[in-house]
Amino acid sequence: MTTEDLAYAAGIVDGEGCISLVHHSRQDGYVLRVSVAMKGQVLPWFKETFGGDIGPNQPGLNVWNLNRKRDQKTFLNQILPYLKHKMVQAEIALAFIETLETRELFDGRRTPDTTKLIQERLYLAMVEEKAKWNASHVPIE
Repeated sequence: MTTEDLAYAAGIVDGEGCISLVHHSRQDGYVLRVSVAMKGQVLPWFKETFGGDIGPNQPGLNVWNLNRKRDQKTFLNQILPYLKHKMVQAEIALAFIETLETRELFDGRRTPDTTKLIQERLYLAMVEEKAKWNASHVPIE
């Protein structure tokens, strides 16, 4: 993979992508979402290059989702140096992945309380970062 490919992918994520932590009530924890929603022929390239799945999102839009932790970690580490606007979100996401890897060092079935606390703080940091991002970008009319 070339640096141009990685810079291109980072630009798409900066403009059309989503890096977020979502509360998952069934598991009493959080889930990392890495996705790009758009029209056009770019999403098959994302799937072919980085893995993941493509599905419908809204009428006329498709979404590429990267759901596996290993793929998320690899992808975010690869594009991190090229991100301009969502770098902090990617750094928070990578820190979250580390907490999942820490859980696996224990029994792998339940998340230790200290890890839950760290995940909660990362979730709040992600919410704050997204709020700053949304407040600083006025839609063009």
